[in-house]
Amino acid sequence: MRFSIIQAIFQKEMLDMLRDRRTMISMAVVPLLVIPLALSIMTRVISRMEKKSEEEAKSMGIAARVTTPSIREALEKTGLQIAAKDDLKAAVEKKVVAASVEEMPGTPIEIRIYGDAVYLRWDFKGGYQEDSLLLSDNRRLEGTFRTSYGAVGAITGKRVSMCQPAGAAGKP
Repeated sequence: MRFSIIQAIFQKEMLDMLRDRRTMISMAVVPLLVIPLALSIMTRVISRMEKKSEEEAKSMGIAARVTTPSIREALEKTGLQIAAKDDLKAAVEKKVVAASVEEMPGTPIEIRIYGDAVYLRWDFKGGYQEDSLLLSDNRRLEGTFRTSYGAVGAITGKRVSMCQPAGAAGKP
């Protein structure tokens, strides 16, 4: 095949393509305008959803019944609204609050946390441990842990019976 024939066919096809508006629109307008516009809209929508979710979490707040000043101060530093509720467990179950924190009387201090999703952090001399836990369908517990020593792992569990308080004031 001769080069002049190939060149003539190429020029004819290019001229036809430039005359066809639909082809030009699909080649130029869509990539240059529609795709950046769609990405911009998606970015704004996601940003609004994140803000709404954050505001909802902060406005929902937590219920707390603690007497130790350092624990109350740590809860107040989270920026969440702290509500006083009579029945902390019921407040979480009815979705009135996102979580509840209860300090049980006695020594050593016992802290109970009620919630579907819980993040815990223990700071101790020389390090820390963080746990993230999620209770699904009121039966299955899943989560992860991480320590300052680099250890990471998974936590899984299954509720086989309902939890019952042990004796008076949570003592066996």
